[in-house]
Amino acid sequence: MPLIYKRIMEQDILKPDKTLKPTLQGFSPLGCAAAASGAAVLTFCLLGSAAAAASWAIARLFGFGDSLLYVLLFLIMLPVLAASIWMGGRAWAVEQMLARGTNIEPPVFKLFHYFAKRSA
Repeated sequence: MPLIYKRIMEQDILKPDKTLKPTLQGFSPLGCAAAASGAAVLTFCLLGSAAAAASWAIARLFGFGDSLLYVLLFLIMLPVLAASIWMGGRAWAVEQMLARGTNIEPPVFKLFHYFAKRSA
């Protein structure tokens, strides 16, 4: 490699002066709560709208009445609520792991796993 290209490449590499501690990088309980609630609300809205549209389409396709449509909407919202609760807990746990500077653990697919008090 010619010398001029080597100098240009070395100048393009940016190195920080020092490594920041994880506590100095803007993690706070309010920020973690905002991220977790945002993930839970996003999950609820996206899955809820898709489930509601699918329920309505199924009810109209098979000619169900409105009362059966409401029952179907109620039943389909139970897994949506469960997924939203789990997503909020998972997002909170991930934010806490990032704040501590530890590696992110693989997800555990139990509804209230992330809300259980654990000694750390």
